[in-house]
Amino acid sequence: FDHVVVDTAPTGHTLRLLALPEFLEQFFDRLRKIRDKVSGASTLLSMFTGAGAASSGADSYETVEQIDRLQDFQNNMGKVMKLLRDQELSQFCIVTIPTVLAVAETERLVGALQDQGIRVNHIIANQVIDTEGESANAYLKRIQNEQKVMMGEIDRMASAGNLDVVKVPFFDAEVRSVFGLKMLGDVLFEETVPS
Repeated sequence: FDHVVVDTAPTGHTLRLLALPEFLEQFFDRLRKIRDKVSGASTLLSMFTGAGAASSGADSYETVEQIDRLQDFQNNMGKVMKLLRDQELSQFCIVTIPTVLAVAETERLVGALQDQGIRVNHIIANQVIDTEGESANAYLKRIQNEQKVMMGEIDRMASAGNLDVVKVPFFDAEVRSVFGLKMLGDVLFEETVPS
């Protein structure tokens, strides 16, 4: 493949996923300490009672196997994080809509990604209402005005972070199927092609 696109979960889930390797490292440190304490107590108990030696082998093998699987998962997450931080191979493209809540969430995500050393080059603003079209009714006018303010915030954020902004209009139908994706692709690639 030339490119692999990963559609991540919403912002909060994505941030928790990015924090997972550090959490796992702390978790494994605690787990090792507990295992060492329990193992020492179990050995001491079996010395005094003479019991437990026969069953502890199978139990400890299962525990070691479970810990090994978790360790493999941690190692794989570390590889994913290394790949995400490789600015030659990876970038994060944020998709948002120009509303107060979405822009605030986007700003938090941009900051968190940049703090982790993950390249962010684009913010795609979706469902932008065309202000040059026919006059909108009062409801659309209110949304349009809010979007203008929020697009100013997106442009400010993009300018501060040296990011490109791609505006995707609010389509009159939900973007589905090959036709819908082609229509969306035409807008996205027309906006990003240098003139």
